[in-house]
Amino acid sequence: MKRQLWWNFVSEALEQRRRYFFVIINDNREIGVISNRIFSELQPIDELQERGGKAGDLQYKLLVFYSHETLPLWRREKIYKGKQKRDFRLYERRKMGMDGLEEYVQKQIQENN
Repeated sequence: MKRQLWWNFVSEALEQRRRYFFVIINDNREIGVISNRIFSELQPIDELQERGGKAGDLQYKLLVFYSHETLPLWRREKIYKGKQKRDFRLYERRKMGMDGLEEYVQKQIQENN
């Protein structure tokens, strides 16, 4: 598994905010650095949820939160200069919530490992 950043968001028009989803695949130290950049660029953030685990020889961290900020290309490049991809299937599942999302992430990691 290679170091990378997956991301997505879902807009909530009534509240004029977005639900952000990030998966950081890297070593622990870099995950901390990248997480801090995400929080810094999209602050203030609300209702942060985090999950994590193994991704081959690396680790992964799943971050889910709300923010009123947008995520244009220049902000994504400030957060992480390595491989990035927007994964439109990165969202909470209706029936399983965060557990369903984490299950999807783990399956994608296994298929890409």
